Amino acid sequence: MRVSNLFEFTETHRFFATRHFALSGLDRTVLASLYQPMVGAAAAGFYHYLYHLIGESETGCTALEQQRKLFLGLGLEPNPAGRKALIEASSCLEAVGLLQVFRHFDPAAEETVYEYVLHRPLSAAEFFANHHLVLLLRDKIGKAAV
Repeated sequence: MRVSNLFEFTETHRFFATRHFALSGLDRTVLASLYQPMVGAAAAGFYHYLYHLIGESETGCTALEQQRKLFLGLGLEPNPAGRKALIEASSCLEAVGLLQVFRHFDPAAEETVYEYVLHRPLSAAEFFANHHLVLLLRDKIGKAAV
């Protein structure tokens, strides 16, 4: 996620999350074994937090809420350091294809709303067929571990 000014992304802005899938046990293993070493525990926790905002047996969108809920749920302070940490976590998830962040500006209300769209993790076969992800994983955990 690109934010040129940290005041464009604060705890008072509203957000909603969207997902159209449910994680299986194998998906959770792929997240923990392949994606988490690449993106880090904070980004993986952010992904799981957004995932669980929608019930396990449901899909769709959450209601509009203030991003303060994200900061509190992830244990981040609503200050520039916390904003930067949340931006970095979302950028890591976007880089590996697990998340897309959209910024919607409503000129009538003069309000910016953030949309977090979660994507299903690739299966192990699809993951290892993607050379960019394999190279990133190898850089993070080493050739022997891959």
